[in-house]
This record gives sequence, structure tokens and C-alpha cells, in this order.
Amino acid sequence: MSSWSGWKPTPRRSTSLAPWTLESGGGLGDPSPAGPSPSRAQASSSKTGLRNIQPTRTISEKMPRLRIWTQSPRLKTRPPRSLTTPAPVGCYDSDGNKISNLVGDCAICDDSGGYLPCSDVTFANGHSLSQCPDHLRKAQWFVKWGAGNKKGHCHRFTSHWAMNRISMFTTQFPNYDTQSAFVLTKPAVAHPQHANTNVGAIALKRLACEPDPNSDNMMCATFKVGHCIQCPTFRFEGTGQSGHSAESLTEFVTDCVEHAFESSGENTQNDDYVCQDEGDLAKFDKFLSSL
Repeated sequence: MSSWSGWKPTPRRSTSLAPWTLESGGGLGDPSPAGPSPSRAQASSSKTGLRNIQPTRTISEKMPRLRIWTQSPRLKTRPPRSLTTPAPVGCYDSDGNKISNLVGDCAICDDSGGYLPCSDVTFANGHSLSQCPDHLRKAQWFVKWGAGNKKGHCHRFTSHWAMNRISMFTTQFPNYDTQSAFVLTKPAVAHPQHANTNVGAIALKRLACEPDPNSDNMMCATFKVGHCIQCPTFRFEGTGQSGHSAESLTEFVTDCVEHAFESSGENTQNDDYVCQDEGDLAKFDKFLSSL
């Protein structure tokens, strides 16, 4: 497929957030070295349909490239952090070494090459982390949300959380289980603004936030992943991003998303479902960057 040619987002500022920054290093699996964006000829060899912003990170040669951002919102912790912490809080590697939570890998599940201890989450009956890995190629997404004994779940993109792009928040995630640390998950299924009517997208955003030990700020690692999907049998009612009915989004998921990926587990997107138009791919980039 044809792919993007080095598009980068414009850094955004607000009165409440520090500047957006892009992190390099690690990612979902083996890190690829930092460097210039791939050429069109190199990018065209991929069938994934997944788009990225620097840095490029891959699970394997056949896995999608991901865009990973970090930000450090200037938010006050609530309540003030205790001087004695009974358990580790924040981002640690497999050897127990503390890692800066401004590294995007801290928001990627450990079963997908990151540092977030998703494998330590207790799942509800009938659910398991293997059903909903972070690359989204099984057409499901993982969340643990709420307080108390809320468990991990895998959800299809037909869920109202994905169709309405609802953010789910928990202070009961392993290593983020204090009132001053949290994990936030936001799924999405949508039609990118002004893309062709046979094009849709699925995506996931996750934040893992912990207090900055040197200030009253929060440090948040942010992970985003998404797929642009061109459907051979379905069309949205119009080209706008909003206004699509739940029935239309459900039909897109059941007729397109859940048939878009190889059932053999080869981590590739079926040719008939790969977005081909450069304009559609650019509009998908904008959708994912705005999530």
C-alpha cells in the first residue's frame, strides 16, 4: 500500500499542559534506531494499514508501526503523596528498575513489549489478555477500570465505549494503585473526517500517570495505536466524522474490522481491507493524532 511521507503533528500547548514531546527508544518489542522517516518505497511494502508519527516502533518486522507521545500535565496530585509508599508506584522494568514515566513504553502492556504490568491484572471469567493485545489485530481492546475489585476485560469495538470514545479511568491498576497515580484507557471506532465513505478506523489511547517526586506535577506516558481500514462491502452515510449512527458503526465493525486481519496470526492486514488512497491515510493520521 502507499503510505505517508513524513507528516508530523504540530506541537500543541495550553495553559494547563506542558508542551507535547516525542520520545525515542524502545516500543512494542525490539526498538528500531531513531532516524529519518521511511521512504514511500520502503513504506509501500507494509500491508498493515497502521500509521505512525516519529518515533517508529515495532513489535516485529510484520507488526504495525505505532505513534507514541508523552506529556507531563501540570496537575496537582490528590491527596499529597505519602512519605512512605507501601508498594512500588509507576513504571518499572522486568528487573525492578525504576524507569522515567515520561517514556511511552510505560503505557504499553508488558505482553506487547512495554512496561505496564497488564499481565498482573485479574481478568473476568471468559476474558484473557491474549484475546486483546495492544496491536488491536484481534479486533478487541483491553481495559481495567473502576475501583475496588473491578477486573480486566476485553471488549469488541461494537461497545458503546468505543463508539462514543469514552475515557475509562482507574486508580486500581498494578503499580498505579494509589489515589495519586492512575491509568486511563480510551477506545475509538470512527469514520475519519472527509475520508472516502468506505474507510473507517479503530484506535486505542492509554495514559499511565504517576506523581513527579520532585514537584506537584503528574508525569504521564501516552500510547496510541490505530488501524485504517478500507471496507469492500460497506459505506458510511457521509464523509463527516460525527453523526454516524450506532447501527452504522456496528455494521462497519462486524462487516469490516472483524474480517480485516489474517486469522492465521501472521499479524498482517488482508489486502482487500488496506487503505490505499493517500488522502484517506492523511485523514486517518489526523484522526489518530486528535484522539
